Amino acid sequence: MLRVRWLFFDLGDTIWRSSTPESRRAAGLYPKVGQRMADWLRARGHQRLPEGAALAEPVWEEVDAAARRCEGDTMSEADLGAAAQCALARLGLTITVDDGRALWELAQAPAPERGAILLEDAPETLGALKQKGVRLGIITNRTFGEAFTRRDLSALGLDGLFEHVIVSSDVGYLKPHPRIFQAALSAAGARPQECALVGDNMRADVQGAQDAGLRAIWLRSPRTASDRPVTPDATIDRLLELLDLVEPIRS
Repeated sequence: MLRVRWLFFDLGDTIWRSSTPESRRAAGLYPKVGQRMADWLRARGHQRLPEGAALAEPVWEEVDAAARRCEGDTMSEADLGAAAQCALARLGLTITVDDGRALWELAQAPAPERGAILLEDAPETLGALKQKGVRLGIITNRTFGEAFTRRDLSALGLDGLFEHVIVSSDVGYLKPHPRIFQAALSAAGARPQECALVGDNMRADVQGAQDAGLRAIWLRSPRTASDRPVTPDATIDRLLELLDLVEPIRS
């Protein structure tokens, strides 16, 4: 049994299935955001443009790749404007980094439109934990900030469950960097030993949380297993197992 005051969660592949190029295509995202991007570029004098998905998909791919590189290397947030600028350069279009940031803002769409799907036991588990008196928060590596993330949570029926939503793009550092965990502790007014993080990634979530003094609960995932010498404080196969594992600290 783990006694905690705060239980933080990762998002992608912990609360919902992360969107992928395939899920975004299946959801019809690229043509919609591509049209918005094309309209924006035309208004700024760019005329010979690829249409729809041919414009949007390369930008998403480049931003995803930039985020992955930073997560594996510097742990500082990627310059998404530069990534979008690079993607358009490959399409023969010259824009500034600031324009790239504005263009990436246009590429954002709510989680359901990106093909993100809740893990089936997430709503029941989160509601029951909150009812037990466990305080809930999010610590996530994401190119969308807190305001957009809260809109995603609301769109998926999770509005009002999480008191604090800490996002790498707001903090400037990615898990497992200690600063993003420190930001969460500061927001919650909590001590590390009072908190645990639930996540699927052995390096970003388990190692990152433990290095910052939190306990770590690994949501088992072969995709993010690690050969690092890291041992979670607990391992679960389904979120519902948290109901028998976690008890609130009452004071």
